[in-house]
Amino acid sequence: MKALVTGGGGFLGRCIVTKLLERGDEVRILARGRYLDLEQAGVEGIQGDIRDPAKVGSVAHGVGRLVYTSTPSVVFDGSNLCGINETYPYPQRYICHYPATKAMAERYVIAANGKEGLLTTALRPHLVWGPGDRHLIPRVLQRARAGRLFIVGDGNNKVDVTYVENAAQAHLQAVDHLQPGSVVAGQVYFISQGEPVVL
Repeated sequence: MKALVTGGGGFLGRCIVTKLLERGDEVRILARGRYLDLEQAGVEGIQGDIRDPAKVGSVAHGVGRLVYTSTPSVVFDGSNLCGINETYPYPQRYICHYPATKAMAERYVIAANGKEGLLTTALRPHLVWGPGDRHLIPRVLQRARAGRLFIVGDGNNKVDVTYVENAAQAHLQAVDHLQPGSVVAGQVYFISQGEPVVL
């Protein structure tokens, strides 16, 4: 299979790229910078901006399957979201731009399913962590060492997290199951370990 991974040099993207290479897929990445180690491993690197339609026009370039990396934050409405499923609705308002723009993109991706030969799905991994993480766990540790780590709520709040290898594997499974007539096409999926941790 030929695969394009946007953000392929990033934390989750790099893990997806590695898994694609391991199974023998032809991989191209679109990223802001160059990643010589990936290029040396056989990845074709394209430097560019994801906002450039000439670089990412899926239908125009004949892409048949699209897996969008979303976030559970697209449905966060300020309440405790314990035990919900993918039918939970988008909120009327968002508290910041990140979930608002991710929800907008997710809606576009799902609406594009079945149009002009494109099959789509969206995955919602939450708090991805693991080897190579330069943001989530290092920032938590840095704030803890600086005495600036705040407890949210009463300290018993639980949150879903996703190990990076599992999030990457979910992307491969999603793309493999995006076939005509598949139940995956046009759907969104929460991705987690199924074992919430105390926040």
